[in-house]
Amino acid sequence: MKAILEAAEDLFSAGGFEGVSVRDIAARAGVSHALVHRYFGSKQDIYKAVVTHDQERILRAAKDSPDLRSALPLMMADMIGPRRQYATLISHAVIHGHPWDARIQGFAFRRLLELAAAEPEHGREAPEVAGLDHRFVVASIVAMTLGWTTLEPWLIEASGLDDLEKPEIVDGLVSMAMRMLGQG
Repeated sequence: MKAILEAAEDLFSAGGFEGVSVRDIAARAGVSHALVHRYFGSKQDIYKAVVTHDQERILRAAKDSPDLRSALPLMMADMIGPRRQYATLISHAVIHGHPWDARIQGFAFRRLLELAAAEPEHGREAPEVAGLDHRFVVASIVAMTLGWTTLEPWLIEASGLDDLEKPEIVDGLVSMAMRMLGQG
């Protein structure tokens, strides 16, 4: 199942939902077409399983974080890190309308919103930037992260950031997000 999920993630992030068949996934995973259907069902079910798997990984990165300021950098670093196909999967789904289901796509995002909304309970104000409530702040950070990971090769070259190493770029993006929260 792991091989199927990894193959599907790689293929969907490169070719989008429409550009991939169950046979492609089976071939990449080194299993039969029938086995993919047996374990996952339809192509849409495979796609949902990949997105869910990726979000669970992002959530695990910050599972012990008690607040937004500690969870956000960990979740961003995971999303921007080596298994970064999640952003491309979400971007393809939004742009092409395949298969977009808010119940399966947003639980990592919702966790950030929950942490932001809970801030007043811990004696801090919910993040507010320029008079915007925390939902706009968190949505802007998520949009920046998705946009960066989707357009990174072009952004790096166009902005002249190609002289930086990957860890410096991740640190810079996390720093920008923390500034958006009013931290740093």
